[in-house]
Amino acid sequence: MKLLLVVLIATTLLKPVFTLANVSGEISGFSVRNNDNVFNFALALPVLTKEQILNFNLDMFLSPENETISALGQSIEVPSNLSIPQQRERYIFSIRFNKPNYRLPWDQPTRMQAIGALEGQFPFKEVIDKVRGGSPIFSLINDFTFNSFTVQEVRGPFENIRVGQTQHTHIMRLNGLTADNSPFMTLAIALDSTDDMFYFPIDLKLLSLADSDPLRVTLNSQAMLAIVPKEIFSAATLKNQNMELPFSIVWSAKRENSALPILTNLVEVSSSGIQLNAQDISQNHRIAGYKVNLFDAAGRLIYEDVSFGALPNSIKIPQGVTYKKLRFDVFATDDSLTPTNEDDLIKATDYLSRYEKNLY
Repeated sequence: MKLLLVVLIATTLLKPVFTLANVSGEISGFSVRNNDNVFNFALALPVLTKEQILNFNLDMFLSPENETISALGQSIEVPSNLSIPQQRERYIFSIRFNKPNYRLPWDQPTRMQAIGALEGQFPFKEVIDKVRGGSPIFSLINDFTFNSFTVQEVRGPFENIRVGQTQHTHIMRLNGLTADNSPFMTLAIALDSTDDMFYFPIDLKLLSLADSDPLRVTLNSQAMLAIVPKEIFSAATLKNQNMELPFSIVWSAKRENSALPILTNLVEVSSSGIQLNAQDISQNHRIAGYKVNLFDAAGRLIYEDVSFGALPNSIKIPQGVTYKKLRFDVFATDDSLTPTNEDDLIKATDYLSRYEKNLY
């Protein structure tokens, strides 16, 4: 069930309230017919800023915490932000599901401004057949159809949400950037926003180089492409908070896209610092800046440095800093101006590529 995944949705600018460790409640309003081979569900998701989305992590969209449901006398772990209305579907036997409640953890340093429910469904028998046949989780993404979303202000730790506020009324077609035999895949994430400040994911599709399924969107939507390792959807990796996660993002995707390269083979870390193949990284892109983050063994940030403009061939790390994980981000833009502060760098970013290295 971990395949009920990484998705984003849309929202309006809402007044900040207070920091919450968790928001929980019940999602209702589904139109359910028993034994129709349509499995109905919803994901409770936070409203996010561009900076949070560019800091790509599955935990933003698929809760790292699990809850247990019972089906056919067996216990099944599902993400805590998943809500399932009461329904029966048949797969050899009639199976009853009912998990109306959700729980959405929040560990960001900023306040959770708003929360949403993304309503989805999938063909029950076909997906179960694929799961039983050993299909990888990421290959099931395109079997999910998202129909509507509802967004509302977070007023307290308990928020009940009713699905169906905004329907998906349009489609958007994009091409993938990774081959089928690549260890990476291209995810297209539709983001809905009315103010270009806060965003809510409303669809997710795995794209091929040609003939991809379209995203279901609204007139306020844009799409982000994320090139990520296929292994992030494995059961073991989903629970590994310390995994290295190289990725490349195209922020406002068009039909034809050109991402920054994955940095895995273009960056080398040594005791003297970071060595770069700056020419290959920068090819076909205008670099706006770069950032180096260092973390201790507990994952705490202990050093950060942001620079603006073109990439050098090497970056020094201050002596005496003992770190266990390094993160290196490259930002590129279609804008002609060079940002002079981090806020403007994030605003200007059209492309981002991340390198991570664990030094355990």
